[in-house]
Amino acid sequence: MRCLFLCLACFFCALGACAEPTSPETPPADTPILRAGPQDAAYGALDDLMAELMIRWTIPGCAVAVVKAGTMVHWQGFGYADRERKIPVERDTLFRVASVSKPITAVAVLRMVERGKFALDTPLGELLPEDVRDASDPNIARVTVRQLLQHSAGWDDGDHDEVALRNDVRRLARLAGPGGSVTPADIVRHRFKRPLDFMPGTDHAYSNFGYVVLGRIIERATGKPYPDAVREIAFTAPGTDCTAIIGAAGLNELDPREARYYDFPGAQPVEAVLSPGKATAWPDGGIATTQLDSALGWVTSAPSLALFTDRTFAALHGRSGLLTEKTVREVIARPAPPLWVGAEAYYGLGWRVRPLPEGPCIWHGGSMPGTSALVVHDPGDVSIAVVMNSRPRDWDEFSRHLRQGVERMAGNR
Repeated sequence: MRCLFLCLACFFCALGACAEPTSPETPPADTPILRAGPQDAAYGALDDLMAELMIRWTIPGCAVAVVKAGTMVHWQGFGYADRERKIPVERDTLFRVASVSKPITAVAVLRMVERGKFALDTPLGELLPEDVRDASDPNIARVTVRQLLQHSAGWDDGDHDEVALRNDVRRLARLAGPGGSVTPADIVRHRFKRPLDFMPGTDHAYSNFGYVVLGRIIERATGKPYPDAVREIAFTAPGTDCTAIIGAAGLNELDPREARYYDFPGAQPVEAVLSPGKATAWPDGGIATTQLDSALGWVTSAPSLALFTDRTFAALHGRSGLLTEKTVREVIARPAPPLWVGAEAYYGLGWRVRPLPEGPCIWHGGSMPGTSALVVHDPGDVSIAVVMNSRPRDWDEFSRHLRQGVERMAGNR
């Protein structure tokens, strides 16, 4: 599990780099950790670390699932899906997965490439001709599917990409007026009116918007709404048996199977993204999850997410899965220069990759207020999913705590 520990540390350290230094939460003395799943001695250290983090950082609920070579070998639920009603996390509890939605979108896109719907180097001018016709920058029409998947298409909002898209949605909601609506296609057309920040393919800048564009490509190529198309392409293929939906922004709209989401203690309210002038908590309408569906909107369970990850990379181990071995090799290939030159780890086609002597460690994290998620596939053909219904305020301290736990587990192996 060395790969998992490395990816856990990298994921939370990356988030910590953007966090404001604050005092860590002080957990209530009676914080309970209810374990709902079976114990597997091989993953006991992972379970113990999750329980330790939950208590220290007042995370109400968490779930972990492990799939090895196509078989679910372990899952564990911790704490509460709904703290107020004392509903425990169960095997089928659904969680927002934030940016882990991007690998889901990527796999759907890659399956369509395999079916000949378009190629990785097909430009937007051919895929979304009506949308790019009035674009302010002619280079937008030249952006390719590969560049969108690799976050090298030319959109760069720095560390505040999530906030930039939120501001776009708020602006469109004001223009729509009371009773109006904002769609993902509205966001795409609105952003296409602005020029790119760099020439496509010359730099890497993590972009939620690029994945919103990929969702519209899926819709155009299939003639179906994005969620329906992806469920059919990526979640109902043989061996997946996954439950996945696009989540609603408000807590009063949650699916009955879905966990409730909690911001850190003392978090300040924000303006609801789709209701101008209304104050709300970040996890309760602060982010337009439905409008940003293909970038951060998916809601699923830890077992479903682990099984999806296993099926994505099955071909690396001689098993039948969602993608062919040739496609998987493209997913994990280091992008062409000038991207990631000299970097130990890099972003491939929808997944992060760290080459190790025993094989590639592949992962993706997701984080937004009220949500933390991580999926990992390691060289030993083990896929692990971790989902939580909160995100601590002080990521620097949280990542330090995690690193210490990882080092402790590594030392005991």
